[in-house]
Amino acid sequence: GFFMVNVSSPIELLHAQAEGEKEPKNRWLLALGGLLCLGAGYGLALWVQNPMDAFVLFFLAVILVIVGTYLLFSAGSIALLNMLQKNRRFYYQTSHFISVSGMKYRMKANAASLANICILSTMVLVALSTTICLMMGMDQSVETAYPRETTLSIYSQDGNYLQDFDQALAQSGVQATDVMAYTLFDIPGTVSGDTVSNLGEYGKPDMRLFEFIPVGQYNNAEGTDYTLEPGQVLINPGSDSWGSSLTIGDRTWSVAGTVDGFPPSGLGINMMGNPMLVVLPDEADIAWLQTLVPEEQRNVTNIFAFNSPDPDRDAGILKDAFEQITGARPFGDTRQNFALSLQSMYGSFLFVGIFVSILFVMASVLIMYYKQISEGFEDQKRFDIMTRVGLDNRQIRKTIHFQVLAVFFLPLAMAGIHVAFAFPMISKMLALLGMGDITLFMITCLIVFAIFAILYVIVYGLTSRTYYQLVKGMSEETEE
Repeated sequence: GFFMVNVSSPIELLHAQAEGEKEPKNRWLLALGGLLCLGAGYGLALWVQNPMDAFVLFFLAVILVIVGTYLLFSAGSIALLNMLQKNRRFYYQTSHFISVSGMKYRMKANAASLANICILSTMVLVALSTTICLMMGMDQSVETAYPRETTLSIYSQDGNYLQDFDQALAQSGVQATDVMAYTLFDIPGTVSGDTVSNLGEYGKPDMRLFEFIPVGQYNNAEGTDYTLEPGQVLINPGSDSWGSSLTIGDRTWSVAGTVDGFPPSGLGINMMGNPMLVVLPDEADIAWLQTLVPEEQRNVTNIFAFNSPDPDRDAGILKDAFEQITGARPFGDTRQNFALSLQSMYGSFLFVGIFVSILFVMASVLIMYYKQISEGFEDQKRFDIMTRVGLDNRQIRKTIHFQVLAVFFLPLAMAGIHVAFAFPMISKMLALLGMGDITLFMITCLIVFAIFAILYVIVYGLTSRTYYQLVKGMSEETEE
């Protein structure tokens, strides 16, 4: 506006309103740029498989989608309407002729505001869906991380601490039940087909976390009776699929089958998400795997989980006894303490999500309200012109009602599409926070979208009253 005042003469400014509004032109480069930005953002959301990569690339995808949304609303909508106008069979019909012509000018004036509403609505949907899902799935996350009331762990390079745990349990006098003890060797690797390489190297493409356990310890932990021949493995591929073989280094194992469950380590949240379990025939196989990685990465996690009458007291007593025997103190916690820490973290996320959503909803409501007022003043003149050229009030109201509905509900539909494409990436990011239930997240997204859509309709209905009062007042003056 400041630039236009400087380049225009006072006479031009005084008579600008009488000159009429210029027809919006096609800006194909901007429309194409919007499609490319939106496609790139959607592509990132669908392409990323590793949760850590999803967390890093999420903000890039957000920026691309925001830029694409603004360009499509400002240039893409005009290009689409001009294409419809050139279609003679479609355009030269009574309802289409007036609606398409009017929509071109509405989109020209409202593109930025509608894009703002779309982006704010998307942020509300994402913020509420993720934070509510975390709170609703907290109990499941706690149960997954702590299958027993108490879980203690310690690292070693030889994995021989399980007997020390048994000795400490006998010495401490803790009445432990449902004891679950095993060793776990976990290490990241790069996946290419059925081959795993680059063990221990972080930040590589197609990186996954692999967890290796001997079949005997798996049977003791899970109460199963699997047997494996040399050269065979059992796997739990997580949410992905796997082939009939597994190759690491110069060894290839045949996949004898899959296992349904695996006792988690109880070490909290797995920051790499979607690990793959590999059950090996013998502990010697794990020792061989350790030789493939640097010495500082050859640690094996010894895990000792159990139930007891007083978890907090018994955990401390067992830690002291273990430290007296080995000189090393295990780390770990109880299920209740872990639940409290998750409740604190997820509760903070929920507060921030609700607070930010309220701000975004307020901004959207203000934009929608003032756009309705500006639309009402503009449509006063359009209503008068349509009346003078012979259109009846019923047809005029129908046309304007269709245009207003299409303009103001287009951001809601676009926000729903944004969330749908972002769903895979956000679900992988939630895995980093211990929430791996995709079904729960999907249900939460649908419920939040439905509630937000109802609120959107209510706000639209309230703000549209002002619009129709302005247009109705002008129509009554015209009839007089």
